[in-house]
Parts: sequence; structure tokens; C-alpha cells
Amino acid sequence: AAARDALERATEYGRRHPSHYPYTLHFVATAHAVLGDWAEARRLFTLSLEPRPGAYPLSIVTDGVYFHSRFLLTIGELEMAEAIVGPAYCQARDKGAVVHELNLIPVLAELALRAGRSNEAAARLERAREILARPQEWRGFEAAVQRAEGLLATTQRDWPRAERCFAQTLETERRYGFPYHEAQVLLDQAELCLERSESGDRERGLEKLDQALAIFQRCEAKRDVERVDALRARLGG
Repeated sequence: AAARDALERATEYGRRHPSHYPYTLHFVATAHAVLGDWAEARRLFTLSLEPRPGAYPLSIVTDGVYFHSRFLLTIGELEMAEAIVGPAYCQARDKGAVVHELNLIPVLAELALRAGRSNEAAARLERAREILARPQEWRGFEAAVQRAEGLLATTQRDWPRAERCFAQTLETERRYGFPYHEAQVLLDQAELCLERSESGDRERGLEKLDQALAIFQRCEAKRDVERVDALRARLGG
């Protein structure tokens, strides 16, 4: 109830401040996606793509693309995700906007992994590491890169590296991020246990799922609760 009240307030704010409207739409759509209202999330993300008078700052454009492409990854619409994130990434890179470039690289890497292009994913993440090596306080920006590196290592069946990357991601998310993102990484760890299937992995995987479930229930993330249930069944829980 509290989440939906906040969504109504955000929607009303967007109506009162048209210049902020696309930016508000991205956040409201993402909140609907977390709550499992995918139809409404899709409608709002699509609405945010409609052309409007005037130019918006690159930050609004790339943030919107980031949230939208993450949603498309979740629902499996990979071609659409690539179609919107590719041009935005090129724009950020060409303008030398490394923060926005860094924000989009993990999405591109995950898209490449989903398409079976591991070498491309590795090259994307190498670029991310070049940016992160610059003397700047990156804080939570590193989490998505660490997670993508964990996904790549899982694909390559490099279990020790995958474990390290996901552990680093959790540490970064707990320090700078959001509980919902933390729960997503716990799901990644559970899936790692399922893929590796070594002694003790079933128990470790179920423990990660219990931790993720507690967070998803607090967030009222019903679709993610369903994902936990599906993974639990695959782990034999």
C-alpha cells in the first residue's frame, strides 16, 4: 500500500512538472516492474519513448534507457533492449560521458551473454574496468559491473571467480545500493549453486533463496517471489 501511494504521488508530480515528466516516468515504470505490474510498466516505458518538444539532458536519456532496458531484459525482450541501449551507449561514449557509459556497459554485457556472445561481454567489461580504474569515487556504480563479471564467470563455469564477483557485488549493494538489487544477486548465487551442483550446493542455494525471498516479500515484488519458488523447485526444495 505504501509503495502504491508513493507511485500515485510520483505520477501527480510528473503531471505538475512536465519538464521532469520523462524522468519521472522512468522511475514510476521501474517501480511498477518491481511490484510485478508488467503491463503498466511496459505502457509507461513506451510512453517515455515518445518524442516531445525540446532536448533533454544526456543523464535523463541514459537513465531512462538503463531502466527500460533492464525491464526488457527481465521480460526476455532482448532485441528491443539492444535496439534502445546501443544508440544511447554510443551517444554517451562519443560525448565522453564516462559515467553514463559505465552505467550502460553491464546491460550490454548481459545482453551479449544472453545471446551467447561471451567474448563481446568480456570486451565490454574490460572497458568498464578501464573506466573504474580512473581516480574517482565510483561507489555503487561498480556493483552492476561486478554482477556482470559474475554472470560471465558463471557462463564460463569459472566457479571461484563467479563466487568472488557475486560476493563483491553483495558487499557493494549493501554499502551503496538497494535491498531489491541485493536480492537479485542472491538469486544469481542460487543459480550458480544450481549450475555447479557440487556437494553442499543444494543447501547453500536454498539458503540464498530464503534470504532473497525475505527481501522480495518486503518489496512486494510478486514476480520475483515467483522466480524464487521456481528456483526452489529446481533445487529440490
